Amino acid sequence: MARCIPDRLHPSQAERSESDFLQRLRHELPDDFIIIPCLEIPRQNGIFDSETDFVILHPRGRLILEVKGGTILCERGRWKRVRQGKAEEITPPFFQARDNAYEIRDYLVKVFGKEAPEARMMFNQAVVFPDVDFMEDTIEITDDRLVDRGELARVGLVDIVNRLLNDGENRYLKRFPEKPLPTPLSVGQLEKIAHKLRPELRLTANLSSEEVDLELIRLSASQLHVLEMLEQNKRLRVTGGPGSGKTLMAVETCRRELEINPTAKIGLICFNRFLGAFLADVVAREKMTQVQAGSFYSHCDGLIGNRGKGNEIDSSYFVQRVREALQVAKKLSPDEKYDLLVVDEGQDFRDDGEMLELMDVLLKGGLARGRWRWFEDLDQV
Repeated sequence: MARCIPDRLHPSQAERSESDFLQRLRHELPDDFIIIPCLEIPRQNGIFDSETDFVILHPRGRLILEVKGGTILCERGRWKRVRQGKAEEITPPFFQARDNAYEIRDYLVKVFGKEAPEARMMFNQAVVFPDVDFMEDTIEITDDRLVDRGELARVGLVDIVNRLLNDGENRYLKRFPEKPLPTPLSVGQLEKIAHKLRPELRLTANLSSEEVDLELIRLSASQLHVLEMLEQNKRLRVTGGPGSGKTLMAVETCRRELEINPTAKIGLICFNRFLGAFLADVVAREKMTQVQAGSFYSHCDGLIGNRGKGNEIDSSYFVQRVREALQVAKKLSPDEKYDLLVVDEGQDFRDDGEMLELMDVLLKGGLARGRWRWFEDLDQV
């Protein structure tokens, strides 16, 4: 699966055709591709007056794709798109693709230097019409830089992207016959380009323990890499010290899972009741109704009811609650169990066999075969 920064589009950023195309790109392209959707292109005076739909990075080169969904018209040289029965004028898509491709090249030359491999990489551009078959023959448009509905139906995106990369390489060799193709870039060099085009930012609610005030925070590249790994593995254990963003990533894991599978039943569990109450509040505020969030004992209460003795310092009482909850959990049908279990501050559970057994029973497939994400701080073990 290709890496995408970000992995989903805000509803205000893209139409259905672009969102659908992004999902195809993510799932069909292998993991040596990086996809950057909806990249705003700065012009003079720093004004954002253009946007490229997709930048695709690969060791062989860079592709700029403009996606134009719906019915497309070109009348007397003016391009239009039909929305709800009304035609609105749009920037000529092939001009837009070419212009954005060169703007990005110029920007990379500026930040890396003209002779840097990151700036010298081969690039190409194309226009994608996912909803129409483009049959017209015109000097302004070359089939090599066009992808239409018919090709998308017949050919996988890996083959289409490779065709565009091949076309870019052929054009490069024709333009510079005395030069060899640029050396394929390393993973590190691609990461540098991705970081310059779109710094590894994620805007999300700040999980400071007092309240959710939608303060914006920045996730590091390593944290975003962890989130990408979460999507590619059924089971993953993540370790980090205080302040490393484990709780933030635990909540973001739930968001991402619901984006992919809105009907998934998710258990978000921690040991501390104050953190559990906070997680439950975040989930409620964000209307993630498929997520059952809270402390471990709040999950027990959900199975056996609150016995009203939570403030008593009586270890035997809590042990008994776990055992009773376990008996109830063993009678649950598969549909009543979690599709995904997300555990925050997991170090608090590692030495308690009965707590682990309850989690095992609550998860479809159990801890051995089910899907879980385990966040913990080894310094507190």
